[in-house]
This record gives sequence, structure tokens and C-alpha cells, in this order.
Amino acid sequence: MKLQFSKNKKIAYDDFSSLMYKAYGYDEQNNTRGYGSGGGLYPINVIIFVLEDNAIEDLKRGVYYFYPLKNCIYRLNSFNGISSNKLNMALYPNRKKPYSNIAIGYAADLRKCIRKYQYLGYKNALIEIGLMIQALKTALPQNMGEFSCQDFNNRLLTTIADLDKRNAPIEIIQWIGRID
Repeated sequence: MKLQFSKNKKIAYDDFSSLMYKAYGYDEQNNTRGYGSGGGLYPINVIIFVLEDNAIEDLKRGVYYFYPLKNCIYRLNSFNGISSNKLNMALYPNRKKPYSNIAIGYAADLRKCIRKYQYLGYKNALIEIGLMIQALKTALPQNMGEFSCQDFNNRLLTTIADLDKRNAPIEIIQWIGRID
């Protein structure tokens, strides 16, 4: 059975914030997060792509960064100046329709992970992405669904997010949304 996202059901901002905290947030009391990281480096950045205004209540379409230490979202950019064709090429080059109005990108800070462990740091970062995908999957309420995919143009999407293609590439995206 193929997952169908509902395009008409927006997500309340408080619900989305709670979801981000459950999946990736920082627990100050225990000095931990909901997933492990090799060497405690946490080199993966969570990049949120909101493709329609108010897909998440009160958020305009654009690219956002989730800052886990403060459980807050910072806008990196809007999609102004980026054609819908370019955005479509970045997000779904082999598909005509979008999957959902929200995609989570996992961008590895290669300088951070390589500095301490060299090549093994990159391997640890990829393992951490898997743990983060699972953390989000576990945190989703029953009325939401997700799926991960690598069918996207990572160089173009990384550029659209205003990230450094060499040092902070988006490795995978996870589509999320309300389900019918």
C-alpha cells in the first residue's frame, strides 16, 4: 500500500515543534538527545523544506533550520527567486507531483565529523542519519506518516538551502505529513 499524504490538512505549529523536540531535541537535564552520535559530535543538521504557505501553521514556504539546543526553527531562506521548475528538479527529478508539502533534509557537517575521526567520522554521520530518521518515525503521531528517499538532486537541493555543497551536503530527505 502506497502512503498518501493529505495536502489539505495543515500541521499546527505547536504540534510540529513538539514533534521536532521528541525526535531531535536536547534534554538539558540528562544532557542527551533522542538518538546516539558517534563521539557525541552530532554533525547532522536538520533542514526543513516547507513547500506551501501554512503547510505548518504560521510558517511561510521556504527553508528552515531546526536548532536542537533551543528547540527552535530559524528561516534560512524563502523560495523567492527560485523557480518552481528548479525546486521540482531538486526535490523530485523523476516524479511529476510532490509527495508532501514538508520534507526534512539531513545535512552532514563534514568538517565536524571528519575532524575527529577522519573517514570513520563520515561513516558515523551516515549511521546517525539512520538513527535520526528512526527517531522522527517513532515520534510521529498516528495521523501522520513519513517515508525517506534519495530520489532528489542533492547538489541542487543543498544549494537551494544555502548550504555548502562540499562541506554540508544533504544526504537524504524524509517526507512527512498528515495522512488520509
